[in-house]
Amino acid sequence: MTPMPESRGEPLPLKEILDEVRKMIRFFGIEPPSTAEVFGPASYFEIIAASAPDGMSLDETAHDGWPFYLVVPRGRFVRRGWGPGAEPRAIATVLWSPTEYGPQLSLRHDLPVAMSQLGAPHVISLDD
Repeated sequence: MTPMPESRGEPLPLKEILDEVRKMIRFFGIEPPSTAEVFGPASYFEIIAASAPDGMSLDETAHDGWPFYLVVPRGRFVRRGWGPGAEPRAIATVLWSPTEYGPQLSLRHDLPVAMSQLGAPHVISLDD
């Protein structure tokens, strides 16, 4: 059995992360890649501040929960609902927390340099 990766001394909830990411990918009709990077655990604000597009303002009055993970699969992603001729994105991000409701998916062309603030990612397999 492969040992669970750890971050900040905490075991990574790998099974839960895989389950949520696979559900999101299927729901949005995205062709899944074989691997993804996982950043975290971190607070909601740490992840949003590091991964948000330049110029995005943060609502600092919002609840800042712990722990959050940012899962980053890379590939050629086109959402089922975008229709023919839609430009694919190179990166999908899934923001997930075991203690907060509702993972969030976004598709984008790149990640900000500030992602380095979250430390080195864990690389996980998305294969069933």
